[in-house]
Amino acid sequence: MSLGQIKNLVLPLPALAEQKRIAKILDKAEAIRRKRQQALDLADDFLRSLFLDMFGDPCRNPKGWPVAPLSRLAQIWSGSTPSRKDPANYGGQIPWVKTTEVNGREILDTEETVSEKGIASARLKLFPPGSILVALYGQGKTRGRCALLGIHAATNQACGVLMPSQNFEPLFQMAQLSLSYDRLRALGQGGNQPNLNLGLLGSFSVINPPLLLQQKFVSLVHIMRNITGRTTQAFNQAQSLFKCLQHRTFSGEI
Repeated sequence: MSLGQIKNLVLPLPALAEQKRIAKILDKAEAIRRKRQQALDLADDFLRSLFLDMFGDPCRNPKGWPVAPLSRLAQIWSGSTPSRKDPANYGGQIPWVKTTEVNGREILDTEETVSEKGIASARLKLFPPGSILVALYGQGKTRGRCALLGIHAATNQACGVLMPSQNFEPLFQMAQLSLSYDRLRALGQGGNQPNLNLGLLGSFSVINPPLLLQQKFVSLVHIMRNITGRTTQAFNQAQSLFKCLQHRTFSGEI
């Protein structure tokens, strides 16, 4: 569309009183949506504060917990990428995680899937729920981010994977690695491509408090997640309400 066409567009212009009435309705809907988002942000802040209160800053370890490298606590693997030249490697039933999806959350689905043929051709390993993914490299802030697998899935070679272990609770370890993001990311500094690798990840030292205390933390996380789930549902409803009101007001239905 040219500038001249834009200038010649005819737009409906309600009376000023009607404009103010519409703006008031949308402002109220936006306020509800904003409050729901603030509640979700506060939930994330609470979980970080809970970890720090129970265990202290994992980077400084002020409470003197035992420390161990990740390689001593769990098996560590990585994935690979099936050839894109063969379309039959993709579009199957097996979720396949890329580092763009490693964003500090639980992974319950993936953008892409691979087939049994793709699994065999790239010798992919299927990782179980409870595995912790760490982005070994990626653009921007990706390197050093982590996520928790909530499904069986394979990954690409840019993901380091901590297998479930009897030595720690996955949600505890996930929270610890998230709080250690800057320190973990810094391991990859230097060279032309500041990437992490499995050796660096395995050498990364973490605190390892008693399992009973880790389990107490996890139980509190689950309680908060139940609350957050209801808040997320309310936020989604507020989003839908706002979009619906936008459509109805500008189509003259309100």
